[in-house]
Amino acid sequence: MKRIFTHIGFSTAVTLLVINLLPVKSISLIMLGLAVLSAASLVIFKGKEKAVFVCLISGVFACGVFLCTYNATVAPQLSLDSAEADTEFYITDIAKIDDDGNYVYTVKTTKIDCDGAPQNIKLRVKSTRKINADYYETVKGKLKFYSIADNASSSYGYWGEKIFLSAKGSKFTATGNKINSPWKYTLLLREDIINALYAQIGGDEGALSAAFLTGENSLLSDKAYTDFVFAGATHLMAVSGLHLTVITAAFAWILKRIKVKDKASALILAICVLVYIGVAGFSKSVIRAGIMLLVMLGGRIIKRRSDALNSLGFAVFLICLNPFAVYDLSAMLSVLAVLSLITLYPYLIKLIDKDATSECDGLVVTVVATPFAKIISSALVGASVMVYSLPVCYAFFGYASLSGILCNIVLVPLGSLSVILSLAGYFLIKINIFSGAAVFIIRWLNFVILKITAWFASFDTAMLNFGEYFGLIIAAILIIFAIPFILGRKRLIKTAAVINTALLIVCGCVNTLYNQKLPKMYIGSGAIVLRCKDTTVLFGVDSKSAYSAANGFLNMSHGDIDILIDSDSCKYAKKIADAYGCNTYITPSFDASLLEDGQIKDITVCSEYKNTLASGVNIKYNLDEGNSAEFEIQINGIKIYSGRNDSDCDIKITDGKITDANGEINSDTRVIYTFYGENYKARGIGTWQK
Repeated sequence: MKRIFTHIGFSTAVTLLVINLLPVKSISLIMLGLAVLSAASLVIFKGKEKAVFVCLISGVFACGVFLCTYNATVAPQLSLDSAEADTEFYITDIAKIDDDGNYVYTVKTTKIDCDGAPQNIKLRVKSTRKINADYYETVKGKLKFYSIADNASSSYGYWGEKIFLSAKGSKFTATGNKINSPWKYTLLLREDIINALYAQIGGDEGALSAAFLTGENSLLSDKAYTDFVFAGATHLMAVSGLHLTVITAAFAWILKRIKVKDKASALILAICVLVYIGVAGFSKSVIRAGIMLLVMLGGRIIKRRSDALNSLGFAVFLICLNPFAVYDLSAMLSVLAVLSLITLYPYLIKLIDKDATSECDGLVVTVVATPFAKIISSALVGASVMVYSLPVCYAFFGYASLSGILCNIVLVPLGSLSVILSLAGYFLIKINIFSGAAVFIIRWLNFVILKITAWFASFDTAMLNFGEYFGLIIAAILIIFAIPFILGRKRLIKTAAVINTALLIVCGCVNTLYNQKLPKMYIGSGAIVLRCKDTTVLFGVDSKSAYSAANGFLNMSHGDIDILIDSDSCKYAKKIADAYGCNTYITPSFDASLLEDGQIKDITVCSEYKNTLASGVNIKYNLDEGNSAEFEIQINGIKIYSGRNDSDCDIKITDGKITDANGEINSDTRVIYTFYGENYKARGIGTWQK
């Protein structure tokens, strides 16, 4: 049987994607059903169709791994929800600072003083003060525990990192005891790279070098990061195959120049890969790329050539040993990108040049074709990746970047060059030789990358927003792919891929152009974003959660904020105005800090405001004597009201609830309303925009 790990890896992953959404109690029945089907396949096909049996038994294995992991690891940890206990732990990653100024640490416990509590578990610890302790030095303090989510799909990827609980504390004491771990040194190296590059290069240019090498993008300004989102280039900051390939190729070139033998070279490169996985923070995308590269290097040592699709399946299988890692978005997008380059891209390039050949080893695409075909090959790479990534973008984000197809033709080679120069620059900075010249070159290269990204992000059609019918398009695509398998004509698979590519592009563009003309209202965590033609109005950004919700929709809708109504002089309203730019800022009281960053063009101090955005579209804001804010929108006779008072309206947002003709839901649920004349439709979207 060819490519056995392809069948095992992807069957296991698909099974885990499904069962992670189901009640835990039902998984035993599913496991039993798959086991029965596995046995039946042996009888029905008499052992001839081994692939069917392998796929079904892989599903059984996936269910078993899930149940064992959940019962042995997850359930005991979730039992600590709302508990408080004296805890001893050590810090295992670089601290982050959240929007409220709290320090957030990833830690591992050594002791939890609570009856029946699990020990040696990973946590996210939030503290109002910095914890004065070294990495891997034990710390004592009292923590209160909270569950992060009920399942992997709603955990923002934390379950995939084996983090099921968060905790809060304020008083901590370092004990001075050290935990011995080799990963401590990769963490120190990671921190040193970030600090050295950011300190020497400075600004977004230095932050970009740090992000390219380590995947740490928190130092980038909101504006710079948003530009990368619009341009579809955030993958450059998610360390994966591109970065590993560039860095290992550089080290391979050095080893070849000093005439190191092949087997020794492969062994040294394998060690470099393992170290770099640690430097990149053990993200699932870099682990996937690292596994594939280690398989390739192992093939060099034993002088056997690896199969790209089989290697990808093997990497997926190893990732699935953590049954919650399938909902890590970086892993999803990374695997789908490589899969598209192995399966779809070779067929597309042959449509341009029938004699062209392409090969993807899971990390690098090698093309032999006419000069014309090579010119557009980068665009085809971008198109292939986008097509395969669309289902994930639809399910988790609600949008995808169109400009990324063209943008990445320019940014991928420039980003690759920046990775090499940033790594070389780091070493030159540490030994203080030609460091000034290196910093100058890197700064200007990253400046160019940032400007190009901002230019592509400025296109009005940069973002493809998925409408309510896009799920039907995804279903149609799956049906088209299923037809060749039902008919038993595998040659039609490539034709189906091309048909689906055309279907996605045409439907996506038509959907985007049509929906741009319709008024839309986004509600999430109390924030309201109204988009009418080319005008964007923002209200209710008065908390961290409201900021995150509004930021998610502004990423999708693209463009500056025309009118921002800040009813209580909140720092989050100013922060989002600085990130996106604001033409008119409405506030009840003047604050000089609003003028600091120059992103706000006009400030209006008032407690009442009215405006007509378009024919039939009006907004009204009022702050009463009790400082209670009311916001009202009229769209073709449909009334939307946000406030504490009773109001006769079609859509009401008050007391943490959204009420409309469909019923009542919690306002933390993120909803997009699209208005068609005198009617409207609501569509809930996932919370992964955060």
